[in-house]
Amino acid sequence: MKKIFTIIFLIFISCVPIFSQNSVESDSTDAWNDLKKTGKDVLQKTENFLKAAGAEIKEGVDNIKKVKCLGTWVYKGKNCTTTITVNEDGTMEVEQREGFLKSVCYKGNYTQIIRSLNFQITEKISSSWLSKKEDDDIINETWFISYANQDDENKMKFTISNIPEDSDKTDFSQGVIFTKK
Repeated sequence: MKKIFTIIFLIFISCVPIFSQNSVESDSTDAWNDLKKTGKDVLQKTENFLKAAGAEIKEGVDNIKKVKCLGTWVYKGKNCTTTITVNEDGTMEVEQREGFLKSVCYKGNYTQIIRSLNFQITEKISSSWLSKKEDDDIINETWFISYANQDDENKMKFTISNIPEDSDKTDFSQGVIFTKK
């Protein structure tokens, strides 16, 4: 009986390293699998973060590129009304009108740089109730126009460096609030 018990004991002792080796292999395999799963999770979260950050950056860039002053903007002085029309196709007009009697309209193209426009004038048309005249002298003049949104979305401050004074002597180089039409 003692011999049987000794043999069983020896078999048990000899099997312990096998069981423990399998256990170590199993533990290391589990650890490796856990590491791979954790790595995949981290990469997935990083990918999601980078996609979200990229979308925000793209939205920011698109927002900067978007011309905020599109549309028709009007400033009414005492005797003169100045209208700025900025079109999505890159064309633009600035008109200074004194009632129905006299107006000067500058037409051309613009390029945008953040919150400013470079207005390349290609045409100047002066008109009165009796005549209409195109002025070739003005072609190739460029005005620098900066703009800033006001608290109200329907108001925009335009600062125009070299627009001629209107009949009210408005100084557009100091910035004037226009209202969206």
